[in-house]
Amino acid sequence: MLQGDSVAFGFGVDDEETMPAFLQQRLPEYTVLNAAVAGYNVEQQSAQYRQKLRALTPKVLVLLFVFNDFERPDRTRDQESMVSAAREPAKHRG
Repeated sequence: MLQGDSVAFGFGVDDEETMPAFLQQRLPEYTVLNAAVAGYNVEQQSAQYRQKLRALTPKVLVLLFVFNDFERPDRTRDQESMVSAAREPAKHRG
């Protein structure tokens, strides 16, 4: 199971380019679950694990984070940036 924010989720890349897809290709004997949520900070990720993910009893949990995940989110700014980003088409490699 991989948990984290938009980087872990794979925001802006095709599904097959995400970190969970990379792990799944290299570890075919396991099922890799992408439990990342764009915009989540470490506090929210911890709550998500306690409230929802722990019951799945993952054999391995990978927490992928960047340093801003330790900050408390500015909800208004984050919502505006997520809406703006969602309106832009995903970038594809070509």
